[in-house]
Amino acid sequence: PTLRDMLRAWLTGLRSELQKCSKFVLGNVSSDLDSISCAIAHAYSLSKIDSAVVLPVVNIPRKDMSLRAEALGLLECLSLDWQHLLFFDDVATRLNELHSQKSLQLVLVDHNLLEQPQAYLEDSVVSIIDHHKDMGASPHAHRLITTIGSCSTLIAEHAREHGVVLPSEARAMLTTAIIADTAAFDALGSRQTDRDRAALAWLGLRDESTPPSPEEAQTGLLLTKSHLVARLAEWRARLDALPTAGVLRKDYKEFTLGGYRTGIASATVALTDLAAREDFISSLEELLAEQKLDVALVMSLSGSPARRDLALFTPNQKVFDEWHAKLTTSPLKLVSFPATAAVPHVALWNQTEVQYSRKLLVPLLEQLFQ
Repeated sequence: PTLRDMLRAWLTGLRSELQKCSKFVLGNVSSDLDSISCAIAHAYSLSKIDSAVVLPVVNIPRKDMSLRAEALGLLECLSLDWQHLLFFDDVATRLNELHSQKSLQLVLVDHNLLEQPQAYLEDSVVSIIDHHKDMGASPHAHRLITTIGSCSTLIAEHAREHGVVLPSEARAMLTTAIIADTAAFDALGSRQTDRDRAALAWLGLRDESTPPSPEEAQTGLLLTKSHLVARLAEWRARLDALPTAGVLRKDYKEFTLGGYRTGIASATVALTDLAAREDFISSLEELLAEQKLDVALVMSLSGSPARRDLALFTPNQKVFDEWHAKLTTSPLKLVSFPATAAVPHVALWNQTEVQYSRKLLVPLLEQLFQ
């Protein structure tokens, strides 16, 4: 079989291998394109290196995959059926069973600290590959944690070092994820490191003057920066049709900041459009109630050149005042939206310092609240 057929056959057979498997590659709870691509490619690599069953897990409920427009668009383009993937709710019973038998092996990719509902599995973490700030968890695990542009870069490096021949679809997924993380917006180009660029070259990213490979011609996914940026924008545009609650839930993470339980939603729908929706405030209120939050932040990144906006919401006036003071005197250089003062407990700003993504905002907030 061709490499392409091998990956498709492997993905198709994931569910049938569940009861034989004790080693799982788990992405993070936001399950963005980088996280999903890393889980799939690294589980495939490990299955070849270990000559054993290793399964990737998309760390969201199956029903939430409909909110992952970039991943859905890419998988569809590569003729890979997302329904064959395993989601956390598909494997939770098996993970618990193995955990109770002390035979579970978890490999974390694109995160290095299990979120609170899954923290009880921490003693089963055997390996971590991540590009976020090291939270110091799982000291017993083999750890590869370094702050570069994309976790997919580290997965590509690992495959290369171990002589794994990745199928063309896996290479295309990692390539697209690195572009999405580091180069999709010119203003954020500084997030791409030399290691990201080297990984892109090894994976097959080419310049416009080089003719496409037969695999590219077959899928219609051209491995050039300009084409991938355009396709990512096309897939992201599908999110415009999402209901507000879906936009807030699509790329969402929780943190404890200054003693406050804080939810941070990252959106590619412009905050100006999102805040104009009739159900914007009610959707924030529902999010706070459902997740038992004290504070909700919404970060949006849209347009070219990139524009980043930030919203703060909390019904508690004292908490609102404290957060408002911290944020408005921070290095984010926030500029208030016009005519937003009339809405209580909500602040909307344009974030002049565009480079502060959620990944950089969280350590900044930790510092501000110390």
